[in-house]
Parts: sequence; structure tokens; C-alpha cells
Amino acid sequence: MDGGESEVKIIDIVPGDDESIEPLTVLYTDGSCIGPSQARRAGWAVIDGSCGSMADTSRSWYGQVSGLQTNNRAELTALLYACKLGAPHGRCTVCSDSKYALDCAKKYCKAWSRNGWVTVKGAPVKNRDLIEPLWSIVANSSLVLRHVPAHAGNVLNERADMLAKHAAASGNATVFV
Repeated sequence: MDGGESEVKIIDIVPGDDESIEPLTVLYTDGSCIGPSQARRAGWAVIDGSCGSMADTSRSWYGQVSGLQTNNRAELTALLYACKLGAPHGRCTVCSDSKYALDCAKKYCKAWSRNGWVTVKGAPVKNRDLIEPLWSIVANSSLVLRHVPAHAGNVLNERADMLAKHAAASGNATVFV
């Protein structure tokens, strides 16, 4: 690692293998985008996995995505909020079903940052307004980023999905529940 950056890990898990690591905090994220192309609305959600049950919503956060309303922006926004919440806790695992968002945080950010936020083809990085602050947090924390399969029966991932859809449908601003 150079520049004092910590290593970020992305772990693939399968149903039933949820918590092989015992972090202090586990956060689940999801994004959703609904509606026809002219009237799309995107929402995001973060669930505190240490609450441990679908019924407990005492520590969940959700809201509507700012700017362009796309599913990728929703997934990135959820991951960004979770990383902001989790980074101060030290050892924290952030679970997402979005390979796109996780790949942005792990595989591409270091090179994009080094290359002035342009892709290898010379195009500006899409969603830079979300990806750059995400990288700033991830590169300087001990977060573990974990991929979870979508719609595979993980109760907290399903809860995050439900809240993200609710946020997209309601058009609510950020809500801390």
C-alpha cells in the first residue's frame, strides 16, 4: 500500500455464510430505481446489521438520491452513507449486493484518482461526485466491503431493498430512523 492507505477487502459470501468474521458493526446497503425513464426516482438504504432482525428498524437510514436518478447512483449513495457511518467504528463490515458499487470502491478508484478521474479510454468517470468521496473514506479506513447475493434470503439485505424501494417511491429526502 502506498500513501498510508489501508487495504480494502471485498468478500463474496453465499447464503448461510453471513458472518464468518465478527466485526464490531455490520451495515447492509441497497439502492433502487423505479419509474419510466422520464420520471425515474432512485432511493437508497442502510441497515444496521447488529440489530439482527427484520422487525427492528431502530437503526436504519434511507433517502432519495440526488442528481441523476439511476440504480448505479442509488447503490453508490447507499455504499457511501454506510462507509461514512461505519468508518469511525474501526472494524466494520459493509455488505452490498452491488458488484458495480463494490468494484468502484475496490478495483477502480485508486487508478481513477491517480489518473485525474478519467477512465482508461480518457472519458470522465461517471458518478465521480459519489465515487471520489467514497474512495476518500475507503482508502483511509479499515472497512471490509462484502458482497452478498441479491434476493437470496438474507433478511437484512431484503430489508435494505425494501427501504430503498420505499425511498424511491416516496421521494423522501434523507431519513434517519
